[in-house]
Amino acid sequence: MHVYAWGNNPRRAELKGRRCVVEARGRMGTVLVRFLDTGERVTTSYRALRTEEPEEGLEPTAFALQMRCSTN
Repeated sequence: MHVYAWGNNPRRAELKGRRCVVEARGRMGTVLVRFLDTGERVTTSYRALRTEEPEEGLEPTAFALQMRCSTN
């Protein structure tokens, strides 16, 4: 799971701090992410993401598990 980290313009500031999963990777560092709170999809740079470890005792969402299995 990842957290969107960039906030250097108004659109990115709206996305900053939200949890997301990578659905697809493209060329030149492009990724398609889906935000877990709204299901919104955004194409962005992989550099805008920070990896987040799941909290102790919390089960990852079924969607996140599905995406983790399909990318490996």
